Amino acid sequence: MSAALCFSAIGMESAVAAPQPAASAQAIQGTSSTLASSSWKAIPKAERLPSSSPLSALNNYIEFSSTGYRITAPQSVLAKVPSLDLATLQKNIAATNAGISQQKQVMTSSAVAVDAPPLFESKVTTSGRHGYIKSHWYGYEIHLDAYLANKVIGGLWTGSGGAALIAVALGGGPAAGTVSVALATGAGAVQLCQASDNSVTIYLVTRGVYTLLCNPLS
Repeated sequence: MSAALCFSAIGMESAVAAPQPAASAQAIQGTSSTLASSSWKAIPKAERLPSSSPLSALNNYIEFSSTGYRITAPQSVLAKVPSLDLATLQKNIAATNAGISQQKQVMTSSAVAVDAPPLFESKVTTSGRHGYIKSHWYGYEIHLDAYLANKVIGGLWTGSGGAALIAVALGGGPAAGTVSVALATGAGAVQLCQASDNSVTIYLVTRGVYTLLCNPLS
């Protein structure tokens, strides 16, 4: 089942500690290999968006390297993308590239940026983590374990205070502010994406304003 919720997300600068228990590092983040090469490559097939996406015209013009993403499309192709979608996309890519430059994130060989190991390990050892955020060129992949998903769906963590708790529970990082505000106001979409084990994997993607989807690739 697919879910969509649109809104304008704003960043957050502060967060308070989230309650325990936390999941293990391996269970939360997985073991994707870090991309060592600084040479630019085309994104893999798994990262290409379907034709229904307003960004699909860029599938052949997104490249990645250890330094982040870049758009190589000529103006004739860029003109096919709605201006608001393009502006949000450029903002997303700039944020991810900045996170990598600041050593807060690393690019993997699958063209997905994840938390850099020092940040990731420190967040886990503070016992506050209940999910993860991964950066794709088109937006963010968010995983919530059953504990965090139930807090969001149950309406226990809403508003600015709830968003702060969510940001810490997801491990912080460059995208935590934007993502946490989305989740704090998107309980309905989160519930529609809930799996049988009560965990949730959901995507915050570029659709003019940010949009929550269960699977942007379908």
